[in-house]
Amino acid sequence: MMNKILFFLLLAASNIYAQTSNFFVHAHQDDAVYFSGVKMFNTLRNLEKTTFIVISASDQGAHDGPLSGWYDTKEYPNPFPFYEARDNGLKKAIQYCVTDKALPKKYSAETTTVTINGKKVRKWEYGTTVTAYFLDLPNGQCCNFGMGGYLANSNENLEQLLKGQIPSITNVTGTTTYNGWNEVIATINGIFRTERGRENKVYTTDVDLKVNPDDHTDHYMSGVLALEAMKDIDGFSPFLHVDYNLTALTPNLSPIDIVYKSSTFGAMINGIADRGYNSNRHFSFLHWFTAEYIRQSSATKELSNLDPLLKGPNSPDGNIAFRKPSRASHIENGRASSQANDGRKDLNNYWAASSYPQSWQVDLGDLYEVNKIVLTTYYDGKRYYQYDIEGSIDGVNWKKIVDYSKNTRIATEAGDTFDISNEEARYLKVNMKHNTANTSVHIIEFEAYGDVVSEDYGDNIALNKPSRASDVENGRASSLANDGRKDLNNYWAAASYPEWWQVDLGGLYDVNRIIVTTYYDQNRYYQYDIESSLDGVNWKSIVDFSRNTNLATSAGNIFSIGNERARYLRVNMKHNTANTSVHIIEFEAYGTEVTVSKSLRSDRIFEENALKLYANPSENGFFDIDLSSAIGEAVNFVIADINGNQVTYGSFDVNHGNIERIDLSAYEDGMYILNIKIGAGRELKNEKLILKRK
Repeated sequence: MMNKILFFLLLAASNIYAQTSNFFVHAHQDDAVYFSGVKMFNTLRNLEKTTFIVISASDQGAHDGPLSGWYDTKEYPNPFPFYEARDNGLKKAIQYCVTDKALPKKYSAETTTVTINGKKVRKWEYGTTVTAYFLDLPNGQCCNFGMGGYLANSNENLEQLLKGQIPSITNVTGTTTYNGWNEVIATINGIFRTERGRENKVYTTDVDLKVNPDDHTDHYMSGVLALEAMKDIDGFSPFLHVDYNLTALTPNLSPIDIVYKSSTFGAMINGIADRGYNSNRHFSFLHWFTAEYIRQSSATKELSNLDPLLKGPNSPDGNIAFRKPSRASHIENGRASSQANDGRKDLNNYWAASSYPQSWQVDLGDLYEVNKIVLTTYYDGKRYYQYDIEGSIDGVNWKKIVDYSKNTRIATEAGDTFDISNEEARYLKVNMKHNTANTSVHIIEFEAYGDVVSEDYGDNIALNKPSRASDVENGRASSLANDGRKDLNNYWAAASYPEWWQVDLGGLYDVNRIIVTTYYDQNRYYQYDIESSLDGVNWKSIVDFSRNTNLATSAGNIFSIGNERARYLRVNMKHNTANTSVHIIEFEAYGTEVTVSKSLRSDRIFEENALKLYANPSENGFFDIDLSSAIGEAVNFVIADINGNQVTYGSFDVNHGNIERIDLSAYEDGMYILNIKIGAGRELKNEKLILKRK
């Protein structure tokens, strides 16, 4: 009965993860209603998991204050900021759609502040199926390219950030600054990873200027950001819609869809009015309610065909290091590490450090098979540099993939190209060893090319399995670390380090991969190791991450394990640079369950591998094995019935004696198959055991 209950619980959990997640990524709060309103209505009314990402504050130059001329100063002497009114419009539209079929949930317009990849973002939830994130970036002018922003926001907008015309942009509330376009991408990517399901649909603005001409620049920017943020995550598909040009297209919505869309619009403008602002928004665009043109595509395809107007400075095709987070051992004269992978091959734009040796590294954000690296150092026709390049899966253990330490070739504008044999890496590091011109080192541009390693590792064998921990802080239970939710508000916590967390896989597995996602905020890193055990008593170290100095991210840390046999896995948390507590958002393990192959049934026993067994057949269920040939080696065993089904398993510490006993006294009479692996070489030995009581 207990097994059946567990089966249904696990089935329910797997169905939750398998659901479709819908994302609406837009520049402004009303864009989803206007241009994908029918899709929005249906996903919400059907209680599908839905996430809204609103990039701009839509403040129209009001910054974080009220918008003059849009409210009655006598009725509202202390009005809400205009962006909050626009927010409330979207929230009320969401509430209306959800309650088309379901009973209303408790409504509150209040948001909380969460940190995504180091950036503060406002978050709002309605019921259990809807989440909205507000980045609150300055609103751009409508509607042509190059229009800039509003005076209150220093005339800044997203287009300028994309094209490198401004180095950074700050949200209207002054709580977060994005230092470059890639930090906005990383934030949206973090939200995608937090809210994703097994299948993910992203609705956003069409970035094909022929399909969707004459649109708001902010709209195009939101489309590019969404595509950039999803391109390296499996299971994400963009659904791109026409915006302002709906005016020129043939109406294609049914009468009932027109009702759905226009009534959602009514709920939205009522939400704006509820905050004291004129709600007569864009009634001149009522023809938008008669049409929706949405096409499915792929992020890779759309980004490879972008119009130059939607590209950053020298935006490279296929460069997986472009604008990814970087760090360096040292910085000279403000020459930041980010200048080495910003796409600008300019003699006045480079990372510098003094004096050699120095290192520069990049976090690709995912595991890639790297096949080419291009490195451009400073050049003047006289100097050359010597260096090597290393790759790493975890940022701690490194493998040399390029040795250029004996180079004497003069540096040129073309840089140096290295073909790599599909080296699997998430982190790449350049160790700069020498410069013939002076003691400083310089990288103008670092490029890497390759394909992301598929995230289809099979089933997570740690998901919802029994867990325990050395301590629990503020009710953050151990089960929160393997419940399948990668949410910054959902994690196991304990104070203070060192602490440990462990999971019982419930059976014997050959583990080949582990992923640990700790809390992340772009400012901290954790150090830990991971151990495995067959019995929960004797432990073996399989991952050493105790020297890590790479910042924690939403992608977590991936460790490839060489088919380590285990039932129990334990994480020993040793350090957190932010405070004395430790936190695991999600622990994942992948591998195959150990079973005795049916080819090892009693009619296929290999006599040459016979073991020395005493009392076989056994009349009391005890079998003694002579393991004198295996002194000092690890010995693991599995026992199966004659059909190859696992009955029990265990291990021996042969250092403590030559004769070991297997106890089958609790099992029925019959024939069993003993399968033993001895030592690091995994030598396979098999024998039949006969249990026959008098």
